Amino acid sequence: MSAWVMAIIGVISITVLVDILLPEGETAKYIKGVLSIFVVATIVAPIPAFINKDWSVDDLFKDGNIYVNEEYIASVNDSRAQEQEKYIKDFLTDNGHEIVQVVITVGQGNIYIIDRVDVTVTERTSDDAETIISLVKQRLGDVEVYVGWDE
Repeated sequence: MSAWVMAIIGVISITVLVDILLPEGETAKYIKGVLSIFVVATIVAPIPAFINKDWSVDDLFKDGNIYVNEEYIASVNDSRAQEQEKYIKDFLTDNGHEIVQVVITVGQGNIYIIDRVDVTVTERTSDDAETIISLVKQRLGDVEVYVGWDE
């Protein structure tokens, strides 16, 4: 208990000393805020010891069960795929290709991995297909790219 009181007195003394020596200005405001956090942390630190003598931070994690929200992960992956579809469509359009649709297929699971990219264009030329595949791989890395034609 006496160590706690001494710690509070020490932190408050340092805070007052820094407040006296610190010039006024924008930086002083932030330094005072940080020192205030230290004062509060020093005052609050022994509270768990008063409540429960056997308490430790590890008790918060002793259950060890961490659950993954699969629906949320799937939603985030779908949103990311839609954003990349729009990005690839705009990129290919900017490079002179008339794109009807871009569909990115993402693998199942918690990790965002692109299985394949399907690009539908308006005209059928093999040169365009090779160029489109090259441009998509340039932006997304080594993925499977399929080019189809809108008929």
